[in-house]
Amino acid sequence: MSQVYNQCAVYPLSIGNKGQEVQALVQNSGKDINPKTDLCNDKGGYHPNPETIGVEKDYPLKFPISVVYSQDEKSSLAGKEIVKILITDEGQTLFSEAGLVPIRKINEN
Repeated sequence: MSQVYNQCAVYPLSIGNKGQEVQALVQNSGKDINPKTDLCNDKGGYHPNPETIGVEKDYPLKFPISVVYSQDEKSSLAGKEIVKILITDEGQTLFSEAGLVPIRKINEN
């Protein structure tokens, strides 16, 4: 998805079963993107929609990220700490900056 940011020559298609299509992107104004949306008028004026792709949603092109670590006590503590860091606002922001969609909305405070 990060490859289509700031482009207007590529239109992001909705995907899914007929009649139940899902659009993964939303305009910065919060409005949906549809075939009549002029993406060149507001170049880069859209972003991934966490509410559409979120954990509880059925977006077909998502995948989980897993942290795998040894069961020994020392490695186990490090693995658990990495998971805690990944779900913080900072971790979620880093996912966004890498072109991935965070699992939840990031607090702006």
